[in-house]
Amino acid sequence: MTDRTRSGAGATATICVVSEGSAVDLCVTFGPATTVGHLAEELAHRLPGRWADGLWIDGSQFANDRYLVDTPLTDGAVISATQPAPEPLAIGQIVAVAGWDAGRQVRLQAGSYPAGAVASEPVRVDRNGLQVGGSPAVPYGSTFGDGRTAWRYEPIPHQVSPPGGPFNRPPRPPQPILANPPPLPKREAATRTGTVLRWTMIAGPLLMGAVMILIFRRPSFAIFMALGPLMAIMNWVDGKRRSTRTDRIADLAYRAALGSAVKKYRGWLASRQADSSRLHPDLATVLSWPTSGHHRLWERRPHHPDFGLALVGYAPLPNYLPVEGPPDPHAIETLGKQLPVATFPIVASLAPGRVIGIVGPQPETAALARGLIVQLVIHQGPADIRLRVSASPSRAGDWTWTSLLPHARRDGGHTIEVTAEAAEGLLAGEAAVLVLDHLYEPRFSGAVRRYAEQQGTVVVVADHPSQLPATVDQLVSISAQGITFVDSSSNRTYTGTGVYPATDVCSAVARTLMSIRDPESEARDGTLPPTVELFDLLGFQNLKPNQVIERWQREPGVIAAPIGLAADGVVKIDIVKDGPHGLLAGTTGAGKSELLRTLIASLAATVSPEHVNFVLIDYKGGSTFDACADLPHVVGVVTDLDEHLAARAMTCLEAELGHREQLLRSVGVSDLAGYLSLTGQSSLPRLYLIVDEFATMAADLPEFMDALVDISARGRSLGVHLMLATQRPAGVIKDTIRANTNLRIALRVQTTADSRDVLDDDSAARLSRSTPGRGYVRFGPSELTGFQTALVSSRSANLPANRLHLDPIGLPGRNPRSIIDVPGTDQPNDLEILVKAIRQAAELCDIQPARTPWPPALPTTLPLSDLVDVPGAFGLVDEPERQRQTPYTWERQKGHLALYGMPGAGPELAAEAAIAAICATVDDVLIFTLIYGTHRYRALSELPGITPAIEPDDHERQLRLIRWLGEELKRRRTEPADDCPDIVLLIDDVAGCLKSLEPFHLASHSETMTEILTKGYISGIHVIATAYSPTALRARLAVGFTQR
Repeated sequence: MTDRTRSGAGATATICVVSEGSAVDLCVTFGPATTVGHLAEELAHRLPGRWADGLWIDGSQFANDRYLVDTPLTDGAVISATQPAPEPLAIGQIVAVAGWDAGRQVRLQAGSYPAGAVASEPVRVDRNGLQVGGSPAVPYGSTFGDGRTAWRYEPIPHQVSPPGGPFNRPPRPPQPILANPPPLPKREAATRTGTVLRWTMIAGPLLMGAVMILIFRRPSFAIFMALGPLMAIMNWVDGKRRSTRTDRIADLAYRAALGSAVKKYRGWLASRQADSSRLHPDLATVLSWPTSGHHRLWERRPHHPDFGLALVGYAPLPNYLPVEGPPDPHAIETLGKQLPVATFPIVASLAPGRVIGIVGPQPETAALARGLIVQLVIHQGPADIRLRVSASPSRAGDWTWTSLLPHARRDGGHTIEVTAEAAEGLLAGEAAVLVLDHLYEPRFSGAVRRYAEQQGTVVVVADHPSQLPATVDQLVSISAQGITFVDSSSNRTYTGTGVYPATDVCSAVARTLMSIRDPESEARDGTLPPTVELFDLLGFQNLKPNQVIERWQREPGVIAAPIGLAADGVVKIDIVKDGPHGLLAGTTGAGKSELLRTLIASLAATVSPEHVNFVLIDYKGGSTFDACADLPHVVGVVTDLDEHLAARAMTCLEAELGHREQLLRSVGVSDLAGYLSLTGQSSLPRLYLIVDEFATMAADLPEFMDALVDISARGRSLGVHLMLATQRPAGVIKDTIRANTNLRIALRVQTTADSRDVLDDDSAARLSRSTPGRGYVRFGPSELTGFQTALVSSRSANLPANRLHLDPIGLPGRNPRSIIDVPGTDQPNDLEILVKAIRQAAELCDIQPARTPWPPALPTTLPLSDLVDVPGAFGLVDEPERQRQTPYTWERQKGHLALYGMPGAGPELAAEAAIAAICATVDDVLIFTLIYGTHRYRALSELPGITPAIEPDDHERQLRLIRWLGEELKRRRTEPADDCPDIVLLIDDVAGCLKSLEPFHLASHSETMTEILTKGYISGIHVIATAYSPTALRARLAVGFTQR
């Protein structure tokens, strides 16, 4: 796939048109003969400016007579009416790293800028650096703030061209691991190594000395009485001195350890800031990667721990730092005073399964959400995430830039949904990163929970937390003081400054990303064109029969044709190499019927009827194959199968397999390839059976499915191939079918079980309902290939070659303006044009109608005039075991004709048809009619030479006719004559006739009738009798009725 959807019929590209300083994004679709002048004329209707002198496309000028297909008009191309102005010579730039307008780059020439020009304060730039207000000049790399925005002064980066085209993601180098802060020293508690001075140590000796003096009457004991307290006091004084000295030594050690810890914290802080900047660069740095083609673009993969992380803002160094045990207030206070002021990134996770809420005033909430999404699409490639946006009408304008992103491509329109119903539909669709900006409703709560469980990510923007779903696990609250970020999964709360990029900054990034392709995403449906025309794939323009003949002659005998477009080119189906049989699944609205029509039409346009024939079976009885029925390749169309028709169909197919086996045995080969090599490529065409809704048929007609299983096993060597299509394949694909169906195709299906049954993969269940015809194909054990089905029921063949359409990007409800209108519904569609051309090609090549292995079922009505080629035929006999239908004639000389059936079921009409056939082929015949039933045979009265019918109540005439016939039978037996005319007697309700002759007095008439019914045909008296059942004729009478 190229940068744009391009073919011989034209191309489609998303472009940026610059007019008088403003940029407008448009999707342009043009034909092969559309010129630059056509586009200039259309732009003049929409935008101001002079558009008459050609256009500038990506900096190069093109004249008005140049065809657009010969210009670099691809996705991301910049169009203008005048030559773009060159970049001014600048000596530096300031970039907003945080706060309002984050990510913006402002290039500065040498000179002074007043307050408000580039910052809220005056700025002067020269070779000495950047001077803000009255502050000294600072060099490159310095930062400054102006109240709302944090800026960094940088040199002008080396100018490179945006990458464009496919972008190769190199291997990601090892990422830094954030180290924990060093441990803080602990202040030891005051030591108590000295002796404790207690009153008992003083009072005890004094009391004992006083007692001894009183008892012994010796005053000298007073000396010993004072010695004890004195020693206690001296011990206490010594202990106190030693404890003070120990505490002084411990305090000195603690202060030394704290000083060392501060030094370590400075190193840790610098390292942590560097690592954090590496892991989570500021927004200005990230936004520069697409323009420069930086190797870190799209570097994060689903298996990386930082997948889905995005910068919310910056928080200052937290006051509490983790330490072992209770924190030391003095240590914390010391760190706060001695460490430099530092900030760390606040990071939110938009990984699968997360729900984040953003609340606060406008426009801050929209800007912060915008910052999260723009980081997401730069860090992660289109192969790894998809983006969907739904916003209220008042907020949708903030998100139109996302429509340009390759991550958001769907259905060709890249629209922003603006209704609650559309948002609900997105929640029920494929897992993606879904933004709900002021469009969340309480009834979505369950849908949001299920969406997250299915690995979807939801970003909900609202005014107040009460407007958020309960499943929010991350909350960003914006106020005048800054942002507060709460992550319930880690139970952490941060406060700080947010990042708020402007819409135009994000739009510029999106336009750059639009022109860059992720090769890894090209197998994904999001990078495929929303529509593909079969005529483009076949190379048909102004289709004529000779183009079909030329295509037939390119590779005769190769049964392969294109059905759609994949990222690496056209998807072709070869029913021999990719088969022998195939499975196709697709739910309602997925495009299954269109794919079947495309497959049939593409094969018919590529392969001659001499090499492949189709039998089309639509169990639903719908109109899937109606337009294909007139193809010369089609040898049978069956709809509305019931048990009888199913049994008949299987009989025909078994007969076809037997016929092919007999042909192969006749030349001594075991497969069709050997037979064709001996007898010629057109001697026996391959038979392709395409069955729609086989799963329903398997439930209703299990015997029919068993027969299909037998065909899938036996037919592969006989050139009989199957394509089985259904809406719900789960549980109905038997192992025998699975073993013989190497070709598997799945459009969108309802459940993962349906997808696994066909693809052995869940991918088809995640396809968007907004892109019908999108699907996956698996050729045997090979990898899945995403593709877009080619349309054959559209009207692309009638599109003018110089058509031009311009569609606005982003918001729905805007009607495209076009110079050339598309054809109306009264014009034939591509399939009708193709079928007509193929039929004419077959006539020009004198290709005879193919042998019909599956004759159509008997008609409900059969005019007798259709059988005039066979004298005496009055009916049609179905012989499915012989794959034919033959006219039925009554051979009168071999016996009578009995017609059985309930009244109204048709035996009377068959009798009339038989009589009419006789009248049309035999000149000399006498025809009599005896009526004993309710039918009056009025149609016979219009035929010449027929005796009026005898009514049931005319007994005299009935008996008189029977007597005459008896006499005529005797005469013919005794006097045979060759010139006697045949007599045909029609008896309506023969059982009623015999019953009327049972009375005793009519015994002779009964015997006469018996003679006529058993042996009358020998003498030229032939009987056509109708009866309700075969038991109406007793065995003795039935011997004369040899044809029943």
